[in-house]
This record gives sequence, structure tokens and C-alpha cells, in this order.
Amino acid sequence: MAATAGWPGEPGGTGDLSEGGSQRGEPILPAGLLAAAEAAAPQLSVTDAMGLDVNAALLATVAVGALRRARRAGADLAEQAHEADRALREHGHQGYATGQLLRLNLRDGTSEFVNAGHPWPLQMRDGKVWEIVPEVHMPFGFSHYFHTQSKTGYRVQSLDLRPGDRLVIVTDGMLERNAAGLDLVDLVARTRQLHPREASRALVGAVVDASDGHLCDDATVMCLDWHGSAHSYRDAATGADLSSASHRNTT
Repeated sequence: MAATAGWPGEPGGTGDLSEGGSQRGEPILPAGLLAAAEAAAPQLSVTDAMGLDVNAALLATVAVGALRRARRAGADLAEQAHEADRALREHGHQGYATGQLLRLNLRDGTSEFVNAGHPWPLQMRDGKVWEIVPEVHMPFGFSHYFHTQSKTGYRVQSLDLRPGDRLVIVTDGMLERNAAGLDLVDLVARTRQLHPREASRALVGAVVDASDGHLCDDATVMCLDWHGSAHSYRDAATGADLSSASHRNTT
């Protein structure tokens, strides 16, 4: 699993995720990445805060902090989403953040996710790529605009991941209007032989190039290859060709 991010005014840099959700070599930015390695159910999340300034970075910090605290307290994905929403309503100064939360069960291979107003993820199987159309809920903190303190109805949804599948989660910066001619689905398919680290770098690089190096928003990609649970069989022919990747461990 790997993630790459590019920010306005910068050519784009790679931040491989490690346990605990650190983004190596980069400060906290509007697009927040979190990876947590639990014993049997690792969890991943991507959040994207409103704006591009310091306030956006603070929003991302509040959202990621709330998600982390809730996860460590044993909350499920829906409860974590509620906590992130509550934190931004109370401390976000009318700001909001979209988010995608994902949990994988290494024992039985099942997976589940919550979408909070975030761009739809892409899934690839046997070389075919499609958008996962989730039940979309409001971004974290967005209920402030409706002047209500009631809990937003975040619900956990199941995700059909099979050994050899690739999952790609992006922020809306990957959908740059300056790169409207770029077919992201086709690009994901064409990078299927690359290791997730190289694939995520290629995806962000393509958007940067299509925008002539001038991004209007932060563009972040999280790329995950699912090899199955400990008891499942993986058909290596449908996954990444690791022979073309560098040998550094990024999982």
C-alpha cells in the first residue's frame, strides 16, 4: 500500500504510509492520510479539508485526530465518522472535510467503508476498472450549515475485495478541471503492472502534467493491492508485477 500527494505550487512528492498514519517527509496538509495496523483489522482513511491555507491544515488535523482517538477507543467506522463530524462542528469554525474510511478484516477477507462526501473510489479486477458507487453521506462538519446538532447518519457499507484486486482512493484534486481530458479510469488500468508506490506516483504525475504543473488543489492518491486474508489464495496474475518495483518495503 502506498500514497502519493501533490500540492499547489509543488511538483508532487511521495509519502509512503507507515503504521500510525505518518506521512514521511511532509508536514500536516489539507489532505490527511491515516493508516493504522491493528492485529486483525488494519484501517485506512483519506480526508480532504476545505481550503488550501493554514485553516485547512488545522481542519485536517482536527478530523484525523478525532478519527484516531475514536479508533483507539474501539469505535467502529460509523462511530469514528460521527466523532470526526462532531469535532469539526465544535472546533472547525464552520469548515468541513470529506473523508473515506476503510477497514480490512485479515481473518475472513471482508472489508467495509464509510464515505463522507468524498470522491468515489476506483477498483480494478482482472485489468478492468470501475467506480465504486457508495451511499454518500455529508462531509465531516457539514451539518453545521444546516444548524443541527443531531448525528449525521453515517452507515458502514460492505466492499467486495478479492485477492488480486487493486483499490485506488483519491482526493478531488485528482479531478482537476485543468486535467478534464485525462481519463483516470484508463490511467489506473494502464498502471496495473506497477507496484502501488509507482502507480500512485504515476497517477499524480499525470494530473500534474495535464495541468502544466499548476494544481488548483492538493491531489492525493492512496493505492492498495489486496492479496487476501491469511486463508485465501491470491492469483498473482491479476495483481501488480513486483519485479518492476523497488525492493523497499512499504506495507
